[in-house]
Amino acid sequence: MGLTVQTLSFRSVLHARWSVVFDHLGVEWEYDQRAFALGGGLTHRPAFWLPQQRIWFDAIGPASPNDAAAWSRFAFAALPEIPGADSCVLVDLREEHASLPTRLPERWRGRALLATGSMPTADQTDPWDGGDLRILGDDYYQWTLCPECGQLGAEYAGYANRMPCHYDHRAHEASNSADPLLLAAYRAAADAEVVSSGEYTWDPYTQEHQGGWERRVLVDEDLWHRDRLARRVCTAACWSTASSWRETARADFDGCLDESDAGACTACPGTVCAHCGTRPAPGPGELCVGCRPLKPPLDETAARRLLNSLAGSISARSGMPIASVQYQINERIGVRRRAEATLWCIAQALDFATEWLTGLGWTSDPPSPTSGRSDAAPAQPAARRQVASTLPAPRVVITARMAGTCGLCLDDVYEGDSIGRIAIPAQSRYGDPGWLCQHCLRLRRHAPRLRDVALRIFHRTWAGQHASLNQLEVRLLADALTARLADSGESPSAPAEAMLGRLRQVLDDGKPASLGGGETAEVIQLLAGRSWDGGDHVVLDAVAAHLREWREASSIGYGRPRTLGAQTPLRHCTAPYPV
Repeated sequence: MGLTVQTLSFRSVLHARWSVVFDHLGVEWEYDQRAFALGGGLTHRPAFWLPQQRIWFDAIGPASPNDAAAWSRFAFAALPEIPGADSCVLVDLREEHASLPTRLPERWRGRALLATGSMPTADQTDPWDGGDLRILGDDYYQWTLCPECGQLGAEYAGYANRMPCHYDHRAHEASNSADPLLLAAYRAAADAEVVSSGEYTWDPYTQEHQGGWERRVLVDEDLWHRDRLARRVCTAACWSTASSWRETARADFDGCLDESDAGACTACPGTVCAHCGTRPAPGPGELCVGCRPLKPPLDETAARRLLNSLAGSISARSGMPIASVQYQINERIGVRRRAEATLWCIAQALDFATEWLTGLGWTSDPPSPTSGRSDAAPAQPAARRQVASTLPAPRVVITARMAGTCGLCLDDVYEGDSIGRIAIPAQSRYGDPGWLCQHCLRLRRHAPRLRDVALRIFHRTWAGQHASLNQLEVRLLADALTARLADSGESPSAPAEAMLGRLRQVLDDGKPASLGGGETAEVIQLLAGRSWDGGDHVVLDAVAAHLREWREASSIGYGRPRTLGAQTPLRHCTAPYPV
């Protein structure tokens, strides 16, 4: 990893906490990078620029007429298109100012948002709660996430169906401003450590920030230094030499171009991104910050959670008790208890844990750079998109004081292991599974096992809902079904063949799958009765027994109140769990 501690400075505590929200959501942001001349001797320095969403964002706390007036003038200058002469926006601006502001350069135009209240809370359930986001001439905007692609946006009352990705929903207005991932980001912002450090200063030449309100994060040391140098020489007019030649010369000149011309910037001595060709890159053939595999800064809370997650993965791959893994990590960084470790020690521990996992055969799988210039940002993989939108942060995490069993997957939990509880939705049909192991807390959808998929099918069917499986789970289910049919030596039945074909089609389309109770019951029955690796057969056989019991009671049907009569390891469940 090569992590280092970096201090981020902000003008206000609100700006610092909003940066935590964007980091938690994996959104690229730039802070206080440039000042724009608006005409009449006035300039404005907006706080945040979100390049992928093309959104300018600022937060001023309690409403201030002066700041709001300055922002409205800037928001008009940033509009992609000038409204009609009789529009209310244009009339209001002419009443407040003698002249209209100077338009921003085209590459900096986008939607401008202003937050005029405190941070949203993690218990927000109503789209009208905390309606403190405004755009030019309109209020009551909310941050929202597309339920399908995970894209961040800001729409009136958080209506996801108004997103640019054209999310299709049966309801006319579908608000998603209380998405679990958004609420987890607000919770992380509220818990983040932000300290005051004197007067805030900004150097427009080096683009360095000092003082003000600061938060410490862990970043990739090598990439951070190289990105910093790349942005320092950037003239904000990124364009490769090869692209410039193609604009002015004939197509048959392509054979005369050198490979280095595709990465060399024609406007400065730096290099451009090998994918988008419109942003500075650390070196030839490399990706910019926006096109690189997402590596957001880690604050102390997120870094500690990641370290526990890596320790759980090491334990699962090596077969060592997690208490032994944690002991060796603590011994490596020279602390007796993890609470004594500083952020710098956590960075060393993350490097050590990553090297350990790599030695056990673990590899990351970043997208490879592609040559040429593309106007569209690379799409986030569907599997990663679906995983990221379905695992909220644990409600509480502690260290187990005695041995026990995970309340969801039935794995053994040893003294010293990290365990936790999940948030339970406010519906009576959901029960509390109790203390869960680290795998069920954080990895059951990132690195699913066959038992994890079976448990998701079991509890979703019990709740009378379809089982929504991401690409990783669909692939695991398809591989298991293929192996089961191959072992049987018999020709697959029509339902099994139809289900396998549907799963493969979902994989080809790169979309999540939504399977009904009858469909998933057929798959589980086919997979049951076989000795799967890792003890998955215990849970699979138990799920198959209960689904068979419910199906035989045809008068009840799926989605109705039912009890668990079969004496299986899952009989301790008193209600479906929100998995």
